[in-house]
Amino acid sequence: FYFVAGGSHTEADKDRGAEGTAGFNVGFGKRITEHFAFELKGIFKNFDNDPSDRVDGQPTAIFNSNSKALSLDLFYHIGGYSKWDPYIVLGLGRSDHEARQFDETGTQIASGDIDYITGDIGFGVRNEFTERGTAVRIDARYRRERVSSANGDFADVENDLPDFNDIVIN
Repeated sequence: FYFVAGGSHTEADKDRGAEGTAGFNVGFGKRITEHFAFELKGIFKNFDNDPSDRVDGQPTAIFNSNSKALSLDLFYHIGGYSKWDPYIVLGLGRSDHEARQFDETGTQIASGDIDYITGDIGFGVRNEFTERGTAVRIDARYRRERVSSANGDFADVENDLPDFNDIVIN
């Protein structure tokens, strides 16, 4: 088993109205074979509402949310844990967003919880730099988030809430 701690940068879907969002994650992993490993992580992010991120044609409402997620990632290490080891990662998770929605003037118009099922796929590289297995890695992932449930002001419009397509750098 090994401990995982890291940061992430999300280039959020324009519908979210929040780009360049930072977060962090902690968890543990287990190497299964020479090429396969899995990790279970908690992920914490804050999506800030920033009107300057909007583009023409984007909905006027902007979301602000604090997100907590649980993710299970499966890694295939192409080099079998070599010094510079490229890998492919598949992830599946669930995220909970304590969300608030604002209009174009910055007035809050809704609040509640929105839950998402998330899936991602990515590619990265890992470099082990100590004899004891301490490593650093970086990957880029395409993430798809689909609404699974909502409550508060969002419960009545659950079917109209947007799904998201994000690029995440870990």
